[in-house]
Amino acid sequence: DRTRFDFLLRMVSEWYGPDLLRYKGILEFEGDPARWILQGVHRQQTLTAGSPWVNGEPRGSVLVFIGSGLP
Repeated sequence: DRTRFDFLLRMVSEWYGPDLLRYKGILEFEGDPARWILQGVHRQQTLTAGSPWVNGEPRGSVLVFIGSGLP
């Protein structure tokens, strides 16, 4: 759910921004044909549309956070 993800990302960025050295991911939102690419450093982030998912291709989301002092 894009709205819930945006809220989650805003909260993580607000709470842990200075400690987030790098984060990235590939995201799948239900009903959206595009895969979404997330890249961020501290409190700066971009979420851009990537190539569409191919029919039959396994869909899913993966996020990676690299930081210091994260729980």
